[in-house]
Amino acid sequence: MIKLSPRLKTVLSFVKGSCLADIGTDHGYLVIAACMEGIIEKAIACDISHGPLSKAEENIKRYDLGQQIVTRLGFGLQPILPDEADCVVIAGMGGMRIIDILKESPDVTKKIKRLIVQPQHDIPAVRQALHSMGFGIIDEAMVQECERFYNIVAAEPQENILPYTEVEYLLGKCLLNRRDKILLAYTERELQRIEKYKSQAVSADFIFKEEALRSILFLMSKPEK
Repeated sequence: MIKLSPRLKTVLSFVKGSCLADIGTDHGYLVIAACMEGIIEKAIACDISHGPLSKAEENIKRYDLGQQIVTRLGFGLQPILPDEADCVVIAGMGGMRIIDILKESPDVTKKIKRLIVQPQHDIPAVRQALHSMGFGIIDEAMVQECERFYNIVAAEPQENILPYTEVEYLLGKCLLNRRDKILLAYTERELQRIEKYKSQAVSADFIFKEEALRSILFLMSKPEK
């Protein structure tokens, strides 16, 4: 069995469907694990670079999964046909790039039944963009690997999506609702960073983030009734 990092294990836990498209597949570990564990029937491993795609092809061959997984070279969702993949993963990229990928292939995006994204940054913007594109956020997880925190968001097409509050877009409604322990650790770490750089940044966004983090830290630290 292929070994995944905690981040990719969490991404995999959200995968659902018959055909998975992994955008920015790198070495192909995610699609290989999804097929080996019987989570999906087939997969499309996409990457913009020849090097990672060649590595993915080697790994797919090593695990004898050539009948289930195909590789395609190209940017974002461009190598995918509408309705070809019902589950799409876009992980390990900047948030604005993820948004661009979804917007640049609207015919494919609107046919996705389960979308899983793991932005490296600009996470509030991604949450807002998902809502604006008609995706409701059905679950979210936060993973810590050493000093880094990762958000994994699972979304599906929905109608009449209720907008989040500013704090929910900032930190994630699902995480807040279940008083996620890793979110608490992230909140504490971010407040430490804010204190360190407070004298250098006084923008309205900076002040809002500090106030939101302090409020959430207070609420999450209180014992549940």
